[in-house]
Amino acid sequence: MSEQQSDRPETRFRLARDVDYVYRNTFNVYAALDEIVIEFGNLNRAQANEVLIGDRIVLSPANAMRLQQALQQAFAGMRQQASQGQPDQKEVEQGTPQ
Repeated sequence: MSEQQSDRPETRFRLARDVDYVYRNTFNVYAALDEIVIEFGNLNRAQANEVLIGDRIVLSPANAMRLQQALQQAFAGMRQQASQGQPDQKEVEQGTPQ
C-alpha cells in the first residue's frame, strides 16, 4: 500500500437494498479530457451484430485510473489463486473519490 493510500481514512461501503445485479457481455469505452465513459451491454442473440447498451458509467480520469489499478490487482490475485488451486474470492481496494 502506498503512503498516499495509508494517509486516507478508510471508506466503508454498503450495498443499497435495491442494488442491481446485471450480466453484461460487451462494453465500449470513450475518453475525453475530463471524463471516461464506459457503456455496458448485451449482444442481441436474435439480431446478429447488434448490442443493446444497458448501462453507462461516467468516471473522472482519476477514478478511471483507480478502477484500472483495482482491476489489475484483482486479475493478479485471480491468477495467483488459480496457480495455487484456491477458488476463494478476495476483495480488492475499492474505487473511491480522492
